[in-house]
Amino acid sequence: MSVDFDKIKEMDKIWREEKPEAFDASPDGMWKDEINPDIYNMSSDVLDDVSYWKNHQRGIWLVTGGVGSGKSALIYSAAFKGKFYFGRKPILDTRPAEPFGYYHLFNQQTYIKMLEQMNGVIEGELNAELKRTKNGEKASSLLEQATHEWLQTEGESYFQHSVMVLDELKRYHDKRRPHNPMGLLLSDLYVIWRHLDILVLGATTDRDYLDLRVFKELTAEARCVSWGSGNCWAYIHKVKSVSTKGVVEVDSVPQYYPVNVFTPREILDGKAWKDLYNTTNLISMKVPKSMKRGE
Repeated sequence: MSVDFDKIKEMDKIWREEKPEAFDASPDGMWKDEINPDIYNMSSDVLDDVSYWKNHQRGIWLVTGGVGSGKSALIYSAAFKGKFYFGRKPILDTRPAEPFGYYHLFNQQTYIKMLEQMNGVIEGELNAELKRTKNGEKASSLLEQATHEWLQTEGESYFQHSVMVLDELKRYHDKRRPHNPMGLLLSDLYVIWRHLDILVLGATTDRDYLDLRVFKELTAEARCVSWGSGNCWAYIHKVKSVSTKGVVEVDSVPQYYPVNVFTPREILDGKAWKDLYNTTNLISMKVPKSMKRGE
């Protein structure tokens, strides 16, 4: 049987001209960092910092360290820089302090509200299933399905070109509670981070608290250590090297990045990194209903 290559060529031309909706017109060069022109009037320290973070704007980071080690200062300052330097959408799972400015709050309440907009999935079928079952296995499956569907539709545009702070990663990925609804969503998000052009910064005191699935898509781990008087170091170990040319697995020596918590910052009009977040966040102190007697 002979192949008519001229016929194939003719069909290609017809499809390109008459069926443009049949193709995915993905943008050329999705990973582009536009730099805020205001920074060029700032000090050389700011310009050096922009050069550093330009190479650290994508991926999944796990940030660990003890109390007062500089974890919050690192992740909130990185989110602020993503917004100020590169125009990324900051998505935070806790409310920051006033100097942070514009951000999107993303916690379990806002997540449920988003799902409720998906043809009544939560209000209808899922809630009915929760009432019918005690173990909630089918309900969990329905929630996972709804989460996956939302992330592939509305969620895609929501997370595109953003920097996300997960201040207490253990709340979503505790290895003792592997079926947390938010954990299911985030696990899906980690898999498609390249498509979303997102940087996720998740913090916890110890990596051993976490479900092993968290580590599958990591691109970097940062261990924060305090040296006293607000001076901290982040030892950043790149699991994968991420650049506009692609992603390459690496096993390099750690990078050392200073996190000076109390130092006034030019991009914050004299405020310090500590002024971006509340160190007495109520999330860490909230008592679950299951622990309250009589409920």
